[in-house]
Amino acid sequence: LRISVASPDNPDTPAVDAFGDLLRPWLAEGKIIVDPNRFVADPLRENRIPELPYMTLRLAYVACTYFNADIGTATVRKEHQAFYRRVFMHTPLCAPRPYPTLTKPLSLMAVNFPEMREKVFQRYPFFRSSYFERRMLFERHPEIAQPLAPVLDLPGFPFARAAARSS
Repeated sequence: LRISVASPDNPDTPAVDAFGDLLRPWLAEGKIIVDPNRFVADPLRENRIPELPYMTLRLAYVACTYFNADIGTATVRKEHQAFYRRVFMHTPLCAPRPYPTLTKPLSLMAVNFPEMREKVFQRYPFFRSSYFERRMLFERHPEIAQPLAPVLDLPGFPFARAAARSS
């Protein structure tokens, strides 16, 4: 599962790229969109551990809470829409369309997160998270988040020569 967060200042996510006609108007209104995508389950493990999809997608719900999402999205194949409708109360926004790099078309589903959050928590209380858990997953200290400049000085680092030539 890969989680992207779109905002008016940072609108680039896979769902916005593929379904910009539907998502960019919300971004123009100042909405925050959490876009979990690339969720793939191994059918062999899914049969042995039926809770695995719920446990994996819990991370998306934790992200929606941490980033104060207005909208949660899901880009899914038609045959998976019932799961997202039942569990997360997503509604389809369009018919399946071709999606870059994938062979099967995907549809965009979305939910008004603040409106549906408590209803989902009532059905699936394990989607709740503590402030500490959210911080540990998503908060980045400014000093840690910065690229390490000395890396370019390491002998044999592939970009060291290119960086030296450009300066």
